[in-house]
Amino acid sequence: MRTSMLVLLCGAALSAADDGVEPTVLPEFVDAQAWYTAECTVSFDPQHKTERGDGAIHLHIPIDHTTGEPAYPIGWPRAGLAPKTHFDWSRYDLFSFMLYTETSRDKLPATTLGLILSMPDRSNEYHLDLPARKGEWVKVTVPIEDLGNPKDIARVQWFISESNYKHLDTVDFYLADLTLGRYTRPTFLTFEPLERLVAGDAKYLPVTVHLAGVKEGESVAATVLVRQAGKIVAEVPTSMQRGKHRVVLPLPGKLPAGPAELAVRFAGGADAAKAPIVVVRGPFEEAGR
Repeated sequence: MRTSMLVLLCGAALSAADDGVEPTVLPEFVDAQAWYTAECTVSFDPQHKTERGDGAIHLHIPIDHTTGEPAYPIGWPRAGLAPKTHFDWSRYDLFSFMLYTETSRDKLPATTLGLILSMPDRSNEYHLDLPARKGEWVKVTVPIEDLGNPKDIARVQWFISESNYKHLDTVDFYLADLTLGRYTRPTFLTFEPLERLVAGDAKYLPVTVHLAGVKEGESVAATVLVRQAGKIVAEVPTSMQRGKHRVVLPLPGKLPAGPAELAVRFAGGADAAKAPIVVVRGPFEEAGR
């Protein structure tokens, strides 16, 4: 189990957003009749909408601690999609949606709403507690890279545990802008050195990278810069692939001791990511003093 989308030929590609993500609308998710439900109702609500959308899927859940499933009267109201042809989201980088919450309660419980992405191999099932806020839109983003098998998603489900609510509470969730996103250019989701302290005489510097916006199996040329006091003291050419991996950078010569910054660029462009480091005197430097 993992805790912390269907290549849609019929999906409408929207214009790329300012963050370089091209979203693709998921039409199945807007059809309320396609959803399965248990202990709740689902409908399409044209009134609750974001600036970009035309409405939202409305999950209405009346909390009742006496009338759930016979074996579990205090149960798990839920709704979602379980397509006959499983979703293949492997060509995308992000699954995202906007979440709006209304409730009869003064405030929401600590654990409000959950999301499950299920695959045939249950060990790859992905769970996420959603960051709901009463009376506010909240954006939820799931990196596709975090899914165990994004080529074979059998079920997408939203659910609550009634044990987190009081008897006769009501809660309403609105899901809007359900999209898959693909970065239109190489984009770092993570770029950080394995260790923040770097010996000045070190020959190599391992860096943890999570790169999106590159096709599967391809790599992109990059240059990693080491800056100190605003000046470039080292330039290291390298190449990086899509996904999470470690890049070992060869360091050319000795680095002066002191605070420094790593920066990475693609094809002579601006800095795509930065990370602070501190250069310290290495053991061989100390011995040679």
